[in-house]
Amino acid sequence: MEKKDKLISAGKISSPHGVKGQVKIYSYLEYPEKFSEYKKFYFSNGEEVKLKYHFANKNFAVVSINAIADRDEVHKLNGKEIFIKRSQLKKLDQNQYYQQDLLGKKILLFGSGEEVGEVLSIQNFGAGDLIEMGYKGERQFVIFNTKNFPEIDTKSGLIYFSPPEVENP
Repeated sequence: MEKKDKLISAGKISSPHGVKGQVKIYSYLEYPEKFSEYKKFYFSNGEEVKLKYHFANKNFAVVSINAIADRDEVHKLNGKEIFIKRSQLKKLDQNQYYQQDLLGKKILLFGSGEEVGEVLSIQNFGAGDLIEMGYKGERQFVIFNTKNFPEIDTKSGLIYFSPPEVENP
């Protein structure tokens, strides 16, 4: 699969919603309403999934999947991820990026250019995005903001890190 057709995770099936076969999908998209904008969805094995978007509720999109109308049948899908193809994403302006594109990128110290690690994952536990990075031989979570990451060079694929100062009590 070409990079542009790479599968990008859009969300994860959380639980049934109601008794008519609808499910809640925890959205990894900018807004859960974005599920109404895409026409094709996939499971991780590349199998196409027919989604019918109904509405959004907090970080969840409520959808019907493959016209399944039975709560017990959709319950079997809990935990499965839903993907879109990279080619479905809109083109970005220069110096814009999708978080997915940062995974595996090298992290350099801002100022010195010393390589200090790489992006392992990007997480959000409810209080904002965190970059999980290998830093000085350890895994660490760092708040993903412009103070900690003042420069992301999309052309070279390098991310510059300015470690937060820690005050001793």
